[in-house]
Parts: sequence; structure tokens; C-alpha cells
Amino acid sequence: MIEVKYGDLNFDWCVVLNFHKKAGEKPTYSIDVLAHLTTDSVLQKSTSDLQPCPLTEKGEMKAIPIQHTLIRDAIPIQHTLIRDVSAIRVYLPDDLRTKEARQSVLKSVQEIKRRHPLGLPLLDPIKDMDIKSKEMAACVKQYSTLQTRINEHPLTKTPELTYLYEQYERKANFERQVVEAKNDLKKAQSLLQIGDLKKFKRVLRRLGYCSSADVIDLKGRVACEIDTGDELVATELLFNGVFNDLTVSQACALLSCFVFQEKANEMPKLPQELSGPLRLMQETARRVARVSIERNQL
Repeated sequence: MIEVKYGDLNFDWCVVLNFHKKAGEKPTYSIDVLAHLTTDSVLQKSTSDLQPCPLTEKGEMKAIPIQHTLIRDAIPIQHTLIRDVSAIRVYLPDDLRTKEARQSVLKSVQEIKRRHPLGLPLLDPIKDMDIKSKEMAACVKQYSTLQTRINEHPLTKTPELTYLYEQYERKANFERQVVEAKNDLKKAQSLLQIGDLKKFKRVLRRLGYCSSADVIDLKGRVACEIDTGDELVATELLFNGVFNDLTVSQACALLSCFVFQEKANEMPKLPQELSGPLRLMQETARRVARVSIERNQL
């Protein structure tokens, strides 16, 4: 016997008749069961219209076709709808085509439930199925431990458990949506960065930092070592020999322009030995900016 639940519909304990395996990368199983349903839903042809019979109604057992010569109607269910599997077996009549035969099975199920008011004994994979796998034994032990912790948790005794669980599930759903939105944002940003990267490659090729095959040349390797100030302008000054004839103090004064952040209303008057290198640096910066603008517009 198996306990079946589909969404909010609890079909309680059903009697297993047969199962079917559908091959594929991820094999799926469907199980044929004998279920206690409302009298109206038994007449429905679609399995989606089936309704479990409340305890206050008589209802009728709905049979499932294994072979057309044995059983009429069909109620195949997916294995994912199974909540529990009981160790109890129900002996079935040889022919389930008659209503009387199916109702006799219902009486057997009701008697079994009457004898086990605390719940039907569940199938033990170690004792009942004789599975000797160490991995299975570890899983069963872990399941038993977790089930005990769940039963002992204070929330299981609160009448608001269903409401609290729905609120938690709603929160978890929102958190998943936030994660998905962040991932979508990262993908969008990556697409924008790809466009910027293509433009920057055109600038590097134009200035001679990489080849037409995007292989980094000597100028490019030098620029990679500069992490303060504008790498392209500094590299251009190096390869144009601007620092060759400068003293240490003049070179330091020129390099200070790359990290200078102070604002001044008036431009100080510079001596000739400094104004010349400064003019070269400004011209180099303008050329780099001009190439960047031209290539970004392509």
C-alpha cells in the first residue's frame, strides 16, 4: 500500500496493482493503484477530475487497467506523488471488474486502518527489503534522525505551522527571484563589457599595443605593468623618449601630473625645462583621446 498526495488532494492509502517504467536518460515510473474516490469523480474519464473520498462519504474504489481483459478504468500516478510506502500487503480478488470486488478491497483497507490507529507501519528498506548496502543503511539512519528532529521541533505542534511554512516558502521564492534577477543583470553587464572590450581593442591596435590578431606587443606588456595614472599616456611618453633627457627631479615633476588631484584657479608659471615636457605630455594625452574617440565611433 502507498499513500498518495497530489497538491492539496490527499488520496490517503491506495492499493498498488502494478507499475510501469518509461526508459530515457532519466527513467520515470508510473504506478497503477486502487483508490477510494467520490462517486461523482469515478464517472469522470479524465484522471485530472478525480477526487479523494472524504471519510464522511461512502464513495467507490476506482480500478486501474493493467490489461484490458482484467480491469476497466485507469488511474496511473507518477512515483513523485507517493508520500509513504507501507509494509502491509492487501490480498486482491482475482477479478476487479465488478464493483463488489473493488468494494471488498475498500473494506480490507478500512479494517487495516482501524487496526493501526497511529498509522500504518512503513516499509523498512533494511528489514523488509533485505537491502545490505552500507550507503542505504547510512541514508536510512540519516532519515530517521532527521524525522525525529522534525517531530520534536516545537513548530510541529503549533496550529500556525501551515501558515508559517507558506510564508517561508514565499520568502524563499522571492530570494530565488532576486538571485535570478542578479544573474540576468550580470549577463547584461557582460554584454555591455563585451562591446566596450571590442572598442578598446581597436584603440590598442591603432596605437600599436597589440597586433591585428590581438596579440599583445611590447608596448602592451609595458602598459600592463603600469597601475597608477593613465597607462596609455605614460607608455606613449616612455616609447617617445620624453624621459631620456630629463633629470630625476624633472621626471618626478612630470610624473606627478598623473596623480595630481588638487584643484587650482590659476596655472603656475613653469620654467622652460618643465613647460616643454608638460606640453609633450598634453599633446600625447590629446592624441590618445583623439584615437579613442575615433575608434569608439566605428
